[in-house]
Amino acid sequence: MGVGVSPRASRSLFIDMHRIEKTTEILDADLIEEADIRKFTRPSYGLWGLLVLMLAAVGYAAHRGWNERQRLLGEQAQAEQTLRSTQARLAALETERNQLVAEREALQKSVQAKETALAQSKEAQATLEQKVKEETAKGELALTHCGGRTRAAHTRGRTPLAAPRR
Repeated sequence: MGVGVSPRASRSLFIDMHRIEKTTEILDADLIEEADIRKFTRPSYGLWGLLVLMLAAVGYAAHRGWNERQRLLGEQAQAEQTLRSTQARLAALETERNQLVAEREALQKSVQAKETALAQSKEAQATLEQKVKEETAKGELALTHCGGRTRAAHTRGRTPLAAPRR
């Protein structure tokens, strides 16, 4: 034993040395050959190539997807604009239609009123013609034609009346 080292310390040093040797022997026995280590640490070039091709394919698919998305967004915006303009045109046409319906109803009322007035005028004319025929037959009325107009004159001294145009 060494000088100045207690027997207990030398014994623990011996035990520690013994453990280190056993650990080294276990590790030396379990060592794998260097070629096997390289096989696990470096994958083959084929796998790297496959990875690069897959990344390229994913990038291309993403690019196409993005372009398709942009195209569809453009079509959607155009369709929305067309829809808005069509709705505006529809509203304008409905307004115009409502105005035309109102005008048609007003014209129908006007035509009906004119037809009523025309019927009254024809009735009045027929009544006057009947009176003129009766008075002419009795000799109370004398008819004269002058310048395309027919004039009626009472024979009893009254002022002559103008007959309606035919």
